[in-house]
Amino acid sequence: MVLPGLLPRACGTPLISLLLVCCLLPPGAPGQQFPLKVEVQSPVVPAGGSFLVNCSTDCPNPNLITLETSLSKEPVGNGPGWAAFQLFNLTGDTQVLCSGFCNGVQMIGFLIITEYRFPERVELLP
Repeated sequence: MVLPGLLPRACGTPLISLLLVCCLLPPGAPGQQFPLKVEVQSPVVPAGGSFLVNCSTDCPNPNLITLETSLSKEPVGNGPGWAAFQLFNLTGDTQVLCSGFCNGVQMIGFLIITEYRFPERVELLP
């Protein structure tokens, strides 16, 4: 239930406005002028496998493009507006997060990687 008159006054406060603008917008939302794209060849990877992640942006002057993950990683290349990382030993579904800065504004993008494994044994009934 919303009380009449309360919502317009609450939304006018600087703290609420800041929360709405900065914290509630998802990555790649319209408020993020240059989104940071996270790309993989396939978001489904075999258990224990490795895969390549590319973080890229169209920002004309990006800085510090990095990748955060719980997996072991190794940078394999970078250039203007992109950075690539090899991730190793996938042991479960995991999230990878790319971050960087465009003209002093932080950009973020994320992707969930799904692990798959084949069963050790399969029985067929007649």
